[in-house]
Amino acid sequence: MQLLRGSAPDNMARLLLPALAALHLLLLAAVAVAEDGPTLLEIKKSFRNGDSALHDWSGDGASPGYCSWRGVLCDNVTFAVAALDLKSNGLSGQIPDEIGDCSFLQALDLSSNILEGDIPFSTSKLKHLENLILKNNQLVGVIPSTLSQLPNLKILDLAQNKLSGEIPNLIYWNEVLQYL
Repeated sequence: MQLLRGSAPDNMARLLLPALAALHLLLLAAVAVAEDGPTLLEIKKSFRNGDSALHDWSGDGASPGYCSWRGVLCDNVTFAVAALDLKSNGLSGQIPDEIGDCSFLQALDLSSNILEGDIPFSTSKLKHLENLILKNNQLVGVIPSTLSQLPNLKILDLAQNKLSGEIPNLIYWNEVLQYL
C-alpha cells in the first residue's frame, strides 16, 4: 500500500505546506506576544492610579516576566496574555484603548473599580474575547455596537454602570453569548 502517490517533489510540497503554515502562525503569535508586555505597561500608565494599584507591573515588559504580574494570566506555551483579572483594584480613569492591543485576550474583568467614560471601541479588536466583565464602575455612554464583532463572546456583564441607550440588536445575533 502506497500512502503518497505522485512525484517526490509533489509529495514534499504536500508535507511541507502544512508545516510552513503552522510555522507562520507561530511566528505571528510570537510577534504579537512580544508586544504584550509593553502594551500592559501602557495600560498601567493610562489609569490615574496605575502606579500604586499595579505596582508590580514594572520593568521593560519582557516576556515571560509580565506573566507573573498581578491579574495577568498568560498562555503557557506562547506567553500571550490570555486574561486580565483586575477587579476590585481601585483603578480609576478610563478603560485604556490599549486593551484592544492584547490580541489573544480571552477574559477581561475590570469590575468593581472606579472606571469612568465610554467603553472603548478598541475592545472590538479582541476577537478571542469570551468574557467581558465591566460591572460596578461608573461607565457612561452607549453600549458600542462594535461589541457585536466579538465572535466568541460568551459573557457580557455591564451591570451597575451609568450606561444609556439600548443594547445593540446585533449582540442578540451572537450565537455563543450565554450571559448578558
